[in-house]
Amino acid sequence: MSETGTAKTTSAGTAVGEWLDTRLNPVLLRDLRLYMRGKLFLYGYFVTLVCLIVIAATGVVVTLNGQGLFSLLYPTIMLLAFATGALVPYLVGERFRDELSSHAAELILASPLTAARLVRGKVYGAWCLNLMLLSVAMPVFVTSYLLGGISPYALLFIFLALALAAAVMPLLNIYLGTFGRRPGVGRITSALVLVGSFIIMGMYGGALFDRVLGGLYGRSGLAFIVGYAVAGVLVAQFLYQVSVFRLRGPGLVREIRPRVSLAVAAALGWLGAFIVVSWPESGGADWFEANTVAFSTVAWAFAWGILVLARGNAASPSHRPGSGRSRHPLSSVGPGSLAMYCSVCTLVIVALGMSWLSQNRWPRDLMSFSVLGLVPLMAIEYGMAAYLLIHYRMRKTPGADSLTRTILVVNVLFGVLVFFLCTGLMFGGDVESLLGAVLAGTPVGLTYLSIAGNWYSLSSIILSGVAGTVILAFVNFVLGWRQWTRARGGDGA
Repeated sequence: MSETGTAKTTSAGTAVGEWLDTRLNPVLLRDLRLYMRGKLFLYGYFVTLVCLIVIAATGVVVTLNGQGLFSLLYPTIMLLAFATGALVPYLVGERFRDELSSHAAELILASPLTAARLVRGKVYGAWCLNLMLLSVAMPVFVTSYLLGGISPYALLFIFLALALAAAVMPLLNIYLGTFGRRPGVGRITSALVLVGSFIIMGMYGGALFDRVLGGLYGRSGLAFIVGYAVAGVLVAQFLYQVSVFRLRGPGLVREIRPRVSLAVAAALGWLGAFIVVSWPESGGADWFEANTVAFSTVAWAFAWGILVLARGNAASPSHRPGSGRSRHPLSSVGPGSLAMYCSVCTLVIVALGMSWLSQNRWPRDLMSFSVLGLVPLMAIEYGMAAYLLIHYRMRKTPGADSLTRTILVVNVLFGVLVFFLCTGLMFGGDVESLLGAVLAGTPVGLTYLSIAGNWYSLSSIILSGVAGTVILAFVNFVLGWRQWTRARGGDGA
């Protein structure tokens, strides 16, 4: 080739590179280049390819012998589920954690690149890696179709279901990566998340195979897949908003988006859980039963979301207004605003979830699910009230993680005390006394007395739990308002 042709080719390549850098996410381009140049992902890619070739060859032989498609599709689905839902998210999250620990991401955030583009770049990178792994399995899917016994629509359903899991699972690891490299606890958390991801994807892949090939679980298996999809998407969009929030400076944050995201996830999750519970029933589940199951599910998810919001800037507001600070009490930064937001949402959740109390008949299963839903909400409210009372008169600004630690420590210490009091109460046999009503207004007391109590005392225990949750919500709203007005006055607003 002549020098002129070489120069034109180089110029065209440079122009394409500049266009990609300006049009596409620069973090995505940088990560893809690093992944393609590194050995870890390439080794994983070719190992997956070799495994799928062995599975396909074995499956063809077994299928030709008349034993069906089990040995061909099942290991393929499980391998892809583990690779895209557990291994790739762990790889992306660990790389992000290392970058934040080495302060490489701080240089990126100092540039015009926003925190949202940084997080999106990491998410897009994980999606690209997962799509590459899913594309490896296309020959296996085509072979399964050519051998017969499965429709192309079923194969398309498998691919889309795996793609959905591959899109959702990286968000949790990216959120954990925003905490940076932490020795000890950080490594234990990463290991637990990895093991949990393998368990979740194993259950998901098994239900997917059983549903598509008409296995044992039929309609209930499809309900599990739908429930996983809905929950995964809702949790993923919330973790995306929280990850962006954590990477922003404390004087420039807007916490309204994570809180709106959590509220939307709770509302849509409630609807999704209601449909999933009602669907497998041939005659349709009772409205109160499905609603109570949805209430207990959403209550735990909402309490977990509050703990997520409590980490970081939410517990340590800046002492200067900042260009992004909200002046609305439910969307401002700080524990007071978070307490008011949590109180309002708790009252709404309890009001909707305990609608079965309007019945004349109270089935025991509804009471049991109500206990499961009231316990996490009550635990959050107790911890937040203790935090606001302890730190109200402190002049020193508490640490970023002090709210989360306070919620956990208060519930553990308070729970031990209540446990011994409930044990003494059960020996006395007077569960419906005033002391029993007070103890039933605590998380451990409500759980203990509802398990150990008899049928006649369970109704009063549930009412005490509802009363305790509602009273705590009102107390936290008042304490949060006082803390918020105090912090706002300190900011000179």
